[in-house]
Amino acid sequence: MERQIKGYLGEQRTAEVFLHYGWDVNTPLIASTEYDLHVRKGETHQYVQCKYRNVYRGSVQIENRRRSYNEDGTFRRKERYNKQSIGIFSVYVPDIDQVLLIQSDEFDKTVTFRIRRNSRQSKAIRQATDYIEPEWLISGNLS
Repeated sequence: MERQIKGYLGEQRTAEVFLHYGWDVNTPLIASTEYDLHVRKGETHQYVQCKYRNVYRGSVQIENRRRSYNEDGTFRRKERYNKQSIGIFSVYVPDIDQVLLIQSDEFDKTVTFRIRRNSRQSKAIRQATDYIEPEWLISGNLS
C-alpha cells in the first residue's frame, strides 16, 4: 500500500475514534501543516499528528519526526514536530485494527508500544492497551 494511502487511512481511523467520543474533528485546508487533524470537545482543543504502523516483532514505534520532501517527491530531510503545536499523536495499527493515542508531552523522541506479550522486551516499552481509548479521550480533560 502506498505511503499516502496509509496516511489517509490513519487519519480516517483516528477521526472515527474522536467522533465516536463526541469530539468535533476538522482537517486543515492546506496539506503543508504540521498537524493532520484539529479536535475539540467543549473548551478543550488539540492538534493531532496521525501515523500508520504495522506490528514488527510484537510492537510498533513512532518518532517525533516528520519527513520533508522536495517538490519532485525526493526525500529532503527529517525534522522534529513542534510539541507546542502538536498535542496528540495517534497511530493506527491495522494488525489489531486499533488507534493508539498518546499526548505529545508523554515522550521525547520515540515511543514504542507493546502489542504482543514478549518477556524479552524492555520495560520502557508501553503496553498498547493503555493507549486505546484513554480516559482523557472519553472525558475531554487533557490535564
